[in-house]
Amino acid sequence: MTEHTVSRRTLFKALGAGGLVATAPALLAGCGSGGEAPAGTGGAQAPLPTFAAVSRATPDLPAGSEAVTDVYLSYPGQLTAATTAKPGDGSTVRFMLDTTAPPPVPMGQNAWWQALNAALGVTLELNLTPSDQYGDKFAVVMAGGDLPDLMFIDAFSFPPRFEDFVASQCHNLSELIAGDNIAQYPNLAGLPTYAWRALGRFGDGGLYSVPVARTLISNTLMVNRALLADGGQWTREAFAGALRGVSSGSRWGLAHSPFWHDAIHSAAHGAPNLWRVDGGQFTSAYATGEYRAALEFARELWQTGAYHPDSLSLTSAQKQTLFVNQTLAGNADGVTAAAPLATRIKGAFALDFAAPYQVSGVTSGWFTGAGAFGRILLKKTTKERAAMLLRLLDYLAAPFGSREYELIRYGVEGTHFTRGEAGQPVKTDAANAQNPGIVKISGGVPPYEGWLSPDIARRLHAWQTELAPRALKDPAKSNGLRSATASKSGATLDNLVKDAVNAVVTGQKPVSHWDDTVKKWRADGGDKIAEEYAASLASQP
Repeated sequence: MTEHTVSRRTLFKALGAGGLVATAPALLAGCGSGGEAPAGTGGAQAPLPTFAAVSRATPDLPAGSEAVTDVYLSYPGQLTAATTAKPGDGSTVRFMLDTTAPPPVPMGQNAWWQALNAALGVTLELNLTPSDQYGDKFAVVMAGGDLPDLMFIDAFSFPPRFEDFVASQCHNLSELIAGDNIAQYPNLAGLPTYAWRALGRFGDGGLYSVPVARTLISNTLMVNRALLADGGQWTREAFAGALRGVSSGSRWGLAHSPFWHDAIHSAAHGAPNLWRVDGGQFTSAYATGEYRAALEFARELWQTGAYHPDSLSLTSAQKQTLFVNQTLAGNADGVTAAAPLATRIKGAFALDFAAPYQVSGVTSGWFTGAGAFGRILLKKTTKERAAMLLRLLDYLAAPFGSREYELIRYGVEGTHFTRGEAGQPVKTDAANAQNPGIVKISGGVPPYEGWLSPDIARRLHAWQTELAPRALKDPAKSNGLRSATASKSGATLDNLVKDAVNAVVTGQKPVSHWDDTVKKWRADGGDKIAEEYAASLASQP
């Protein structure tokens, strides 16, 4: 696969004095094809799983690069089998996941859940926790010792001491999946190499987790084209003017959050995607003038009423609803949200995807994810049981166009879906009540199911294709770098930064508060993290 990056000489201004840097003697390019081994493990490093393309339905609009999503404008007329036998051994398997949906109907009354059990050959005990409580729940489970067989966790947001927990309590999968060993799990072998690389290695240099993969350009700025008409042509000033123009009464341009501030404003102003690697130096985005300029601009947007005043308390689901009912003219969201939002909008307005606005003197990039939305860990067990659990995950990774994918995503025909005129699944009322909640971790890299809104599907594909050459990775996450300080104190440092971004943007604190925050962030561990990432990257073969 070709990795698309933006030239740092083109995209970024030179870093002024006072920037946070850490030197590595032999750094690979921040977004290059290195990253096959972690730092500081002291032993042989397990090779990444060998990629082998899996047979799948041919997309109507192929991705063309790892930054773009495959698009299907019609449902396959003939489904295929992605597995050859039931993967399970008849045992009970406990699986811990987060969810944004209400709990499903219990297994005893749930035909979808029962059908999955029958297909997998196990009894799945699903421990589903609301997403906003999941981090706390996971930390409790880590400390308690009674671990489920399978555990989902965000790919990069870890509880304290997470790396120690993985190395001591989770199963080293290297013997089963490293290199060509992955071939016994063909659907897992079809997951992109960039997703495995982003997970990195732990402890003794082993592979301890399976990625929940995503397309690299996984974040979008969706806009109501009737309200924001020139999303592909904005200058910074025109963007601000457009948001002010629609913000009055009970309507606002956008809602603020620290994550989307970085993904949109920092990228547009030329800040790096969290870290810049150049000439043997690791530089934090927070210490750059570009990041500070983005904060000042977002602060101006807030002061002029372009942001929803309740931004800090709105959930992602609430922002989606406000976008659908046109209270918000635009909404930053994941690519996977586009199809369900298009269904909810029902043609009330034209949904589109905005390109980065242009800042004078800067070639704007677009921040990518690392290609792994989450990771799945196995508790330490026997080799035989670990192999069985990997067979379950291989089944769950069955691609679009397979019978396995249809069962996982849509349930049982006649109960949870019927067929539309073109053969596509149409959900019944029972689907929402009985959905077991494992869709988001299944199916490999999610395609865009565009048959319900083909115009939007074509626009999304064109938008991603246009941005692909400007896509910019985070060199730490994309290379799976390890930092003991980040593992110990990263969550605290992240909260320090998020609180400061919110306070400055909303006018609760002056812009100078950001400068004080960066100094504290550096002293409390930021400098050390930069040094450890540099050493981790430099030690890779």
